[in-house]
Amino acid sequence: MLVLDIVAPKKVKTLWVMPETSENVDKVTNYWKTKLLNRDSFSLTKDNRERDLTIANPDFTRNKEFYSFGNTTLFQSTYGSVTKLENGKYDVDITVMFQYTDRFEDVKNINNSSRAKQGLNKEYEGGKIFSFETNPKIVTIKKQVDSLDEITGLLKNRLKGIDDNSELGKYNIKGVIHD
Repeated sequence: MLVLDIVAPKKVKTLWVMPETSENVDKVTNYWKTKLLNRDSFSLTKDNRERDLTIANPDFTRNKEFYSFGNTTLFQSTYGSVTKLENGKYDVDITVMFQYTDRFEDVKNINNSSRAKQGLNKEYEGGKIFSFETNPKIVTIKKQVDSLDEITGLLKNRLKGIDDNSELGKYNIKGVIHD
């Protein structure tokens, strides 16, 4: 398994800020909203974290830098607790573990040997399976919010390194800029 953080650490930093990485963080928000529909609080331990309902498959086919990823898998495992407060706000204390992983089973080898008499630079069957992953990126939100929808903006800010109190950070969280 190739770990991208080891072989290309600068590229991985860029990968985390790409729009494709954060375009499906609403799956995490929707998971927590669903769990709180008829409850005042809900919690999950790290060992029992939600893995399946929050998986995303970003499409990098139009991305000039990461197009070779195609449609890849982004795990967005989540755990922690969310509690509805008496004032209508929510106490959010959650962690999301983001990790890219993919397995290319349709790899074919290229015969680029200078001695090749036939099939120079052509694919041939029998290619080896290739897999990669990133180290998990841990994002924690410990904050009181007006709406659970704010989790999406908070996650986007954390992934992209945006300050929650900046103009863009406020916009991501609330959808409006407050003066």
